Amino acid sequence: MQPSLFRDRVEAGERLAGALSDLRLSGALVFGLPRGGVVTAWALSRRLRLPLEVFVSQKIRVPSQPELALGAATETGYVLLRPDVVAALGLSPEDLAGPVEEARTEAARRVRLYRGGRPLPDVAGRSVVVVDDGLATGSTIAAALDCMRALGAARLLAAVPVGGAAVLSALGARADIVRAVLAPERLGAVGDYYLDFQPVSDAEVLERLRPAGRPGRAGPRG
Repeated sequence: MQPSLFRDRVEAGERLAGALSDLRLSGALVFGLPRGGVVTAWALSRRLRLPLEVFVSQKIRVPSQPELALGAATETGYVLLRPDVVAALGLSPEDLAGPVEEARTEAARRVRLYRGGRPLPDVAGRSVVVVDDGLATGSTIAAALDCMRALGAARLLAAVPVGGAAVLSALGARADIVRAVLAPERLGAVGDYYLDFQPVSDAEVLERLRPAGRPGRAGPRG
């Protein structure tokens, strides 16, 4: 097992903010991926004094192996599948229909709960930082980056405290900049890099997204 190097997601977000300190991010929007990525993004956004938002990208799970990601479904309806996993498991379109619909349903639930009727902010022409608490397969953040690009983001940054070197490298095809505090060649489990990696509840996500806890309103485009 790898040693635990972050105390919790908040400390990880603060250290990640340091890894972005050389970038010009004035006017950027920070999007956290729920659930754990919202906590990390909250800490980063406070440190960098940037507006925080949530973007829902839901893992599509293999029914018989819930920890294995088939891909991700986002709140915009976009679905990204991992062809290698689909092929290895010999899954047909009929096999995929159920897991994809389940992910879309959960994504819709989270949007209703977390955003409470607020529309997704306009990202066209802006710099966007997409944050998660760690990358194993990278499916959820890859899908989120694809959506932000399709919505017109001018500059895309993918930021995580820890991610496998190969996965981070692959994200370079989707993001203009990819940053991580730690990029081990062999990741293992993301939780191995945290002292506290307890599951994050919906209630905590809502607390982090409260307007009073946000570092500021969306600034001018840039």
